[in-house]
Amino acid sequence: MMEQPRVSVVIPVFNCESSVARAIDSILAQEFEGTEIVVVDDGSTDATPQALDRYRDRVHVIRQENRGSPAARNVGVEASRAQYVAFLDADDVWLPGRLEKTFAALDSGFDATLAYGDAIRVNERDQVIAESWVPATMARAPSIEELLGGWPLLTTTTLFRRDAYLAVGGFCEQFKGARGFADVWFFLLMRERGRFIYVPEPLARYCSLPSLERSEKYAPGFVTFSRLVRERYGETGNRAILQRAEMSSQSLVDIGIRDLTAGRMRQARRALRCAALYKPLDRRTTLRLLRAYLPGPLALMLTSRKRRLKPASG
Repeated sequence: MMEQPRVSVVIPVFNCESSVARAIDSILAQEFEGTEIVVVDDGSTDATPQALDRYRDRVHVIRQENRGSPAARNVGVEASRAQYVAFLDADDVWLPGRLEKTFAALDSGFDATLAYGDAIRVNERDQVIAESWVPATMARAPSIEELLGGWPLLTTTTLFRRDAYLAVGGFCEQFKGARGFADVWFFLLMRERGRFIYVPEPLARYCSLPSLERSEKYAPGFVTFSRLVRERYGETGNRAILQRAEMSSQSLVDIGIRDLTAGRMRQARRALRCAALYKPLDRRTTLRLLRAYLPGPLALMLTSRKRRLKPASG
């Protein structure tokens, strides 16, 4: 009989043939005894299965039809055996000491359900965008209220207790295709079960999409997230959702206006359409969106004309 592992690491993967080996190698390089690795191939259509074949003697690989990241994570945890579980996304990489540091933190915190840390933000070419993901003002463990308002907590840096995971029912599979909000909802439920512990140093290289692409990827799940939060947290949840919607929508509108002014009509359309997924556009922003569908020269002419006709302040 195999010895019981101390930590199970679950990697959900979908079409990551170019990065999954690097992710696995970063786990194998950890100086931490007692780790098992479970990879759930969520219906990849590229060469991901071939990339995983070389690890068959060290990694438990599960292949399934595409069901989305939340379901893949749940399948991976179900197949794992340790009392502590960590996730690593297939396009991220752990830094040396990641497992040791989060394990030491969580193992010493008897009333904690989850430990996590900071990350180095990189782009898809592994170029550093920022040395830290967590702002200095948020370099601490959050309360439930702070999680509701939005918190820089990455799944790829977390370690959590299996019993707490089982108690909250794992990841909500209603979020298929909207991984980000599935994470946020999971963290809220886990925080209800106990406190979090923050490890104040980078534990991973986190591959982050550009702001607009990230918003387009996650915005469709906001409706599900909003419903669940309002049902569970009542008026407090409703206020948090309205604030999130306002902030996210305004940020995307600002991007859309900048792109519209610069003549990047396709980008402007994408940003303003995405803003509408968070809250209905007002009349002025709707007109901007319509203008973004006009031929570039005409849209620019109308934009310039509006700026010239705008009354001077004072």
